[in-house]
This record gives sequence, C-alpha cells and structure tokens, in this order.
Amino acid sequence: MESSTRRYLPILGAQISAAVMRRDRATGRVSVFAHELANLVAVPGGGIGINQGDVDDLQARLSGSRIPVRVIAYGERGIPETGQPADLAVAKINESMQSLEVNLLERLTNENRTSASSMLVVDGSVQFTKIPLSNRSWLRYVVGVSKTYRTNLRFTKDKKEIGALLVERLRQVGDRTVAFKLDFRSNAYAVWYLRIRERRHVDKPLSGIIKIERLLLSEEDLEFGLSTDAVNNISASLLGEKYVTPYGKDERWPNHLYPVYLAERFQKSRLLGEMQFLRLF
Repeated sequence: MESSTRRYLPILGAQISAAVMRRDRATGRVSVFAHELANLVAVPGGGIGINQGDVDDLQARLSGSRIPVRVIAYGERGIPETGQPADLAVAKINESMQSLEVNLLERLTNENRTSASSMLVVDGSVQFTKIPLSNRSWLRYVVGVSKTYRTNLRFTKDKKEIGALLVERLRQVGDRTVAFKLDFRSNAYAVWYLRIRERRHVDKPLSGIIKIERLLLSEEDLEFGLSTDAVNNISASLLGEKYVTPYGKDERWPNHLYPVYLAERFQKSRLLGEMQFLRLF
C-alpha cells in the first residue's frame, strides 16, 4: 500500500505601505508628500501550489471588490520539505513592499524632486536590492538612516568591532565616526555613525547612535570617499530632525528622527482594521 503525506500550505494576507514626508523650508512643518498602499494575499505557487490559471482567476475576483486586493504567489521555484513555508510568503510580501518604495523613489527622481539641497532620507539601509545597476543614479540624493545595525563589523585597521568603537568615541551629541567605505553587491557605500542623543538620557551604551549610508557614485567619491563637507552637512541636517521625539510612544525614540516617526504613524493610520481587512476575502 502506498502512502502519501499531505502538506498544508498557508495563505497570508497583508497590507503594505510606503510614504514620503516633506518639510516645508518656510514654515518648518512636516506634511505627507506621497503615499502608496496595497492589500495583498500571498498564495503558494510552484509545483505543489496553486496553478497560474487559478491565481489569475482569484486575482480577477478580488480586483472587482470595493478595495482591490493583489494576489502574489510565493515558492515559484519550489517549496522545500524542510523549513516554514510561511517564511517564503513573508519574504514575498517584503519584496512587494520594497517595490513600492522603489517605485516612489523612481517617481521622485523622474520629477526632479530630489537634489543636493533636498535629499531623501530612507528609513533603514539604502542598499536597495531591487534597483538595477543601470538605475543607481536614483540614489544620488538619498541617505539611509538605520536605528538598529550590526555591531560586530570591523572597519578599522586594528579590526576593532564597530560597537566597541562607538561606545569609546561617540560620547557627545554630534560626535561621529569617519565615513568608512563598504563594498556590497557591486556597489560602494560611505557608512558612518552619529550620536544624536546625550548618553545620560538613554539606558543603553549604543542608544542614541544612528548609522548613516550614502551610495558612492562619482569617480572622485569612489576613489577618495565622500568629502568631509558632505558628511558634515548630512550629519548636521539629521541632527536638526531629532529634537521633537516620540519619547514614551516608541521605545526606539533615542534613535528616531521625527519625520520618520510621523511617516510611520501616518501609514498606520491608513491601514484597515483587522476585521475590515478580513472582510475583503
């Protein structure tokens, strides 16, 4: 008698969003410049999942609802016997969210909304994996700011871990490291760390220190690194965005920039409630 093992593969629903905030130079007020929101349902694809015809049929049904839902398939290259299939679905959802962010970045670039005096700050790493090398110019006026980061990287000649270096050297607000060069996936980045909160106001040695990234594009930057003036100007601009804090409302407040916090709050306010979202299906 032959036996077979059934596998139950999850279907995940998600809401993804991307937003851009803009500070008015005249009034100092921060407002929403652009926002994109998508409702997703991630279904298993590949050999043991739903075939493309059924995916297309489901998409047609959900597209006609009052609030459109986009169907995405995970596991197109197969779903391994080991591991959690839900991890593949979550990875596919994250990929779709990154695509929203990249689309906004492309739009801002094509509309000439970014410049040396009007840079875009990305919440997190600037190492977009979905941007083709031919379109790296989209990142010319983009800075990535990370609230959390790896502390075991070794940039210096003495091979000291960056976490120990930050605790030792970044003691006062405005203290920063030099800009290190980081090579990653055929791109080169300038990476440095900046203290934006006083040590006596935080409870952990690395709280109040952010990581900053900037893609190196010009031949001069690739050969000599980002200029000191550029690093100082970017650092000073970021320091100016930290004064109003979400203290008491977000445990990450020591490493938060206020416009980033506002972008997160705005996006959450536009999401459907759990019961509303479930009724879409």
